[in-house]
Amino acid sequence: MSAPITFWVEGQPVAYSRDGARFSRTPARNVAWRRLVQLAYREAAGPGEPTKQQIRTGGEFWGAHSACDIDNLIKEIHDALNGLAYEDDDQISEIGSWKIADWRPHGVRAKRRGPRKMGALVRIEVIA
Repeated sequence: MSAPITFWVEGQPVAYSRDGARFSRTPARNVAWRRLVQLAYREAAGPGEPTKQQIRTGGEFWGAHSACDIDNLIKEIHDALNGLAYEDDDQISEIGSWKIADWRPHGVRAKRRGPRKMGALVRIEVIA
């Protein structure tokens, strides 16, 4: 990965969570969201090996539930891309993200630049 990679993940963003069982499992909705993230990344990045360099990531979360913590939204993206875009998420040196939870296509938030549907806009780039 030399140039920044930006891609859109269609659907309501899902925050990182566990089922609360003694031996914690990832809920099915999180697994499905991670697959969407991975598919969108592969389409945007094409074939290639995970980078070994330090990276910065960013995410815009459109239509996320207002109760979702922003750190858990971006963590779900990071977990999905671990081993795919980068070898390990300890390579992430910078993070920038925000959510637009109460976004509506024709509401107050519609004045903000961005997509007119729910999903996540993700950006990954190598830090020189």
